[in-house]
Amino acid sequence: MNYLQHAKRVIGGITIAAMLFSCEKTFDNEVVAVWDQELAIAGNALTFSNLTQGAESFEWKVMQGETVLHESTEKDLTYTFKYPGAYKVMLTPNGAESAMITREVSISEALPEISLDKEAITGEEITLSYSVYDPDNKGVSEISWEFVAEGSDAADVVTGAEISANAASVAAPVAQFINDGELTLKLAVTMADANLSEGGDGMLKTEEIITVKAELAPTLYIAQKDGTLLKGKINVLGPKVSDMAIDLAGHPLTLRYAENKLYIFNAGSDVVWGTFAQEIPGSIMSVDANDQVMVHAKFLTDTEAENTDHYSDPFAGDIANGKIYFTDRNAGVYQIPASSENLEIAPAGLADLKLVANNELAYYSSYGLNVDGGGYGYGWGALNGDFRVVDGEYWWSKASNHRGLWRFEDGDIGVTTALPAAGGLLQGHTVKAFAVDKVNGKVYFSTNKANDAASVKFYRANLDGSDEELIDDAPFDAEGGTNEAIGITGIAVDPNSGYVYWAYRAAAVAEGEEAIPSGIKRFKLDGELGKDEVEMYIEGIEAYGIAIDAEKK
Repeated sequence: MNYLQHAKRVIGGITIAAMLFSCEKTFDNEVVAVWDQELAIAGNALTFSNLTQGAESFEWKVMQGETVLHESTEKDLTYTFKYPGAYKVMLTPNGAESAMITREVSISEALPEISLDKEAITGEEITLSYSVYDPDNKGVSEISWEFVAEGSDAADVVTGAEISANAASVAAPVAQFINDGELTLKLAVTMADANLSEGGDGMLKTEEIITVKAELAPTLYIAQKDGTLLKGKINVLGPKVSDMAIDLAGHPLTLRYAENKLYIFNAGSDVVWGTFAQEIPGSIMSVDANDQVMVHAKFLTDTEAENTDHYSDPFAGDIANGKIYFTDRNAGVYQIPASSENLEIAPAGLADLKLVANNELAYYSSYGLNVDGGGYGYGWGALNGDFRVVDGEYWWSKASNHRGLWRFEDGDIGVTTALPAAGGLLQGHTVKAFAVDKVNGKVYFSTNKANDAASVKFYRANLDGSDEELIDDAPFDAEGGTNEAIGITGIAVDPNSGYVYWAYRAAAVAEGEEAIPSGIKRFKLDGELGKDEVEMYIEGIEAYGIAIDAEKK
């Protein structure tokens, strides 16, 4: 496959329409023939379209000098010119020679076409090749490749067994590039059949500008619903994801990348209200750059008797200040040292790890009533949505039956008579998950309930909660039901690619209806709604949490 991007080569000018002739006695209509000069190349089958009206028969002749090369009585003429050069094409209607038209046709030489065996990426070997028109298979007597890098953004050839001083003389040289950018690739071949070139010496030259792409790119991590962990590079042509062979069975709702590690907050097999024997307990684990797994915490939920232990599993979390923060289902936020390993946490032990409980902030009221005119607060039993540490502030969202994204600092904990100075935002939404784009001053967030019905949607707003914009409301997977829809839990912002990414699990469709694909969606960080579209970046993936290592590696 040829990965080169070609501009169309226009040869010899624009489309040419034959002039008209008339014969006063035997033929008095216009005689018109049209052909596409772009296709007037040696080896191409060139069609001359006969637009003459009123004639019953036609005679065509193709001549070079005084030599007749071809004759035809078809209405239209299709002829392949073997060699470049000047030719004459004649058209006579109804045998009326006085009405005959003659047109000069210039046929260009057929230039070689350059191919690469794959996309040019820095550090990877690529094989160059070419194809050339050679009707009698007489072959090529000489080949010359030249790599021309000009300007500070140019790509340079670094190595290649057949390459010396940015040049090669073999048919298919293998090259590597040390940096990305544009490079002009020049090819000259000398044909054994000298008539194939316009100069009569057999020399055919062509050149192409190729773009060498950088192999360094951010890494996207994806926790699939089926328990597999994927990773792939975010690049211009889309990622090639691979399975990391790490078991994430349960509900890995939240992924975070911090301190050169991927952290996974797994809420276990059961995540909604009710009593269950939690088949798969929750856990917090990390994966380092060498794909080595460390289990930071194991949650000791009863796997045999029905109970509510699963309420204590880690639903969301973040890493900052040398600590791992995590939320349970609905009571509070907790913390453990980031260096913790194989820590066993029983439900009764959460109190010793508490950062904040629902009722320890002034946002709290018994039933989630209005907070000082600032919109809805949250109340007893408020389901946790997401939690992040943003520039030293804690951002904690409430989902399902409660609403808002609530910001606070350490000094606000335990103060119930004065609202935190940082304030709340998005009080009108059940915020299941969110991510902050500090560069563009935006917060992206998902909702999971509205008006007592599941309502999984994806929005963005300014960091103060103003100018809310709906980005995506495609039908979503109903897991979790009306009151506790799991919804979108994976949102990640990547300033390098300039997109926000989120995990979309499509709703089931009725029999006979066209299925909607699940996958990883994305939208431009500077995108304009109504102009820029939501893009399905990776199709065919059902995911919970996602995270991005923004460092290009």
